Amino acid sequence: MFLKIKKFLKFLSGFVLAVLLSGFIYNYFPNFVKVAKETGFFMASLVNSQNYRTQYEVPASLLGPVTTFSEKSAGTVILNNNFKTSVETSSLDRNDEENVSVLQNEIIEQDKLDDLVDQIDVLQRKINDLIAEKNKLQNINYKQENEDKKIEEDIVQEIEVSQEENVEVALENPQPQLSSGAKTIYPKILISEVQIAGTDNDKQEFVELYNPNEIDVSLTNWYLQRKTKNANSYSTYASNNLFAGKKILAKSYFVIARDGNFNLSAVDIWIDSPLTEDNSLVLKDPNRDISDKLGFGQAVDYESNLAESPPSGLSIGRKWEDNSERDTDNNFVDFEMQNLTPRQQNLKYIVPPDNPIISPPATDLPEKILISEVLLGGDEFIELFNPNNTDVSLTNWYLQRKTKTAENYSSYVTKNDFEGKTILANNYFLIVRQSSQYKNLADIIFDEPLTEDNSLVLKNFNGDISDKLGFGLATDFEILSAITPENDKSLVRKWLEVDNSEQDTDNNFNDFETQIPTPKSQNITFVEPPIVETPKDTTPPEVTFGLLNPIQTSLNFSINFEITDLLGTVTPSGINSFVFRWNDADPTVAENWHEDSPVEIDGHPMSIQIAKQSEAIPVVDGKTYYFQVKVKDVEGNWSEFLPQEPIFTTIELPPVIDKTPPTGTITINDGAEYTNNRNVILALFAEDDLSEVVEMKIANFSSYHDWEPYLTTKDWTLSVSGDGTKTVRVKFKDSVGNETTPGIPATIILDTINPIITLNGDVVINLNMGDVYEELGAVVNDANIDADSIIIGGDVVDISIPATYYVTYNVTDKAGNNATQITRTVVVNPIIE
Repeated sequence: MFLKIKKFLKFLSGFVLAVLLSGFIYNYFPNFVKVAKETGFFMASLVNSQNYRTQYEVPASLLGPVTTFSEKSAGTVILNNNFKTSVETSSLDRNDEENVSVLQNEIIEQDKLDDLVDQIDVLQRKINDLIAEKNKLQNINYKQENEDKKIEEDIVQEIEVSQEENVEVALENPQPQLSSGAKTIYPKILISEVQIAGTDNDKQEFVELYNPNEIDVSLTNWYLQRKTKNANSYSTYASNNLFAGKKILAKSYFVIARDGNFNLSAVDIWIDSPLTEDNSLVLKDPNRDISDKLGFGQAVDYESNLAESPPSGLSIGRKWEDNSERDTDNNFVDFEMQNLTPRQQNLKYIVPPDNPIISPPATDLPEKILISEVLLGGDEFIELFNPNNTDVSLTNWYLQRKTKTAENYSSYVTKNDFEGKTILANNYFLIVRQSSQYKNLADIIFDEPLTEDNSLVLKNFNGDISDKLGFGLATDFEILSAITPENDKSLVRKWLEVDNSEQDTDNNFNDFETQIPTPKSQNITFVEPPIVETPKDTTPPEVTFGLLNPIQTSLNFSINFEITDLLGTVTPSGINSFVFRWNDADPTVAENWHEDSPVEIDGHPMSIQIAKQSEAIPVVDGKTYYFQVKVKDVEGNWSEFLPQEPIFTTIELPPVIDKTPPTGTITINDGAEYTNNRNVILALFAEDDLSEVVEMKIANFSSYHDWEPYLTTKDWTLSVSGDGTKTVRVKFKDSVGNETTPGIPATIILDTINPIITLNGDVVINLNMGDVYEELGAVVNDANIDADSIIIGGDVVDISIPATYYVTYNVTDKAGNNATQITRTVVVNPIIE
């Protein structure tokens, strides 16, 4: 098995060497040698990597964790999306102690192989950077590059939205298995708190994780990586071996601490890897996708902005808000200096007056921008209003949306869309859908839908909510939800003439009203035109039943009725639907009625004829059935069940004369082909559509016994006229005297003679040591035995050992008759010198 892994790594190193040394690389990437040196990725290390082994299948370890060697498995490595190498490994024999010992030694090298894979990833990124540099040297238009970048960002944004909508799949299955189908989405786990040194012990270090989800999450095959300020790539900090079998509880914490240097009883994983200033940390799921990233101090990799580096004795931790930890993908905004709270809710550190901590310079408090107007339908737009006396930059602002059924907000208008945009003082900013008639007024054009019962939040560059609006049946809003605007009307903030501004009391219901759309203009209250009352149809339709014969001599008949919507002083509305019901017992008891589902009437006519067929009702002979119908018109007026006295009919079918005899089957000894006993068991079955089967009579061949009561099994004796094929017949009779004719036959072969075995060759055979013994076999004089059915047993003749051997011969025929066993004697004599 391990030789296969070595061969694969040797193949991988040879393949990469061939690519690196090809003329294509040197023609298009003249700086490649420099890049290879920067990444530390040399062929020597690849050759040496043949010694790296892991508890995982080697090809699949390049793609993610897979099963151990307890089962046979196969994996595929994809190189540059063009070449595939498959390696199949055999299952490990757990009884082979030597292989188990080797496997235990190989587990130690897991981290080295992970680092090698990371180096390959870094080299791939460097190659992509060189391709981009080459394109620039070929004078690719700068504007086109920006447009391509915008398209890529839009695609990434769509993927993010799709992942948010599908996260419930991963939450329902917190321990997903790898498959050849779509990529599994794992729940997000956060890096919550980090300490890099204690006040009395520089090695007092820990990393705390937080599970913001409502369910427990398995951490098997997760891992944590670290990158120093001067490193070119990430290295293993806590490998997936340490996470195996671990899980993080819902809304709870998971602590990774430095071994022997941390006084903590509730540590989940102990490690001996250092954690220092200016580090970056990435937590990766089993797909090798980044679940969370943190950079602090002067780290070179982080989310948006660097977090502070914690001093000795303190930690940096995520801010606690809305009963969870803050996560805006901005390390500076999300993290703050904290007291040490491993496995507990994070607690902000309050600087004592005599021990100040130097913090980054404070930024100006963002101005408040309001959501001013929202229009639904094909012409969707969202209008913002700046109530301030200064212009406000919208760079790094963003807008999020939440549907009525969604758990969380999703991205709607991204930071990229707001990049470089400004909203003027006491003025408006318009975000318009691509298909809107107001597109010529737009500051931002987007193509995401906006529907009823939505919530919107506008967030500033710090990730704080500047304004929130929920309308209709939205689940998030300010105090009370605003109403949903009617068609062609918009939802707008009320304009306060006294203040010459828009109303903002943090109550969506009080602050918003409907109006005619006024994009990029002052909001105007919509005045409803006076409602002119028109007469409505308040009269339900009527039902008239046709003539129904009180006696039905057939189970198939029709119940006919006519529905009419009466003409009156108002325009008739037409027939919408009807409900039919029937009763086969007391019509005054409500529970006896059976109602059909409502039947919709297409076209809403003023009158319609209906014929209800009895096939839809389980009618039976001898019962009386009652019928009623109720009707609804387009205006919603329901009639009562009509007529008030139900119409009815009684089923009286004429008698049926049974002239058809019963049918049936007979089998002997469960259908056996042979028997060696004249006493057998008969299995009998008969049926009759109209009458009951009451009698039967049985015959050997054609001599029938007397009629007897019908039974399904019966002991029987076959005829005594010798062995051979025996035929048994049966006739059945129903209660009105119809008799099965002719009799129904069944056959079986009777064989009562034991087979006789005759040896081929002598009964006694004398041989000397070294002679050849040939088994001559035997023959049987029974036609019911296959040629290869003779069983040869007894001793096994060994011509190298002088002795007397007894070889036995036996056989049983198809009827179960046993032959008398015979024996051949084989004497092997010693060689006398």
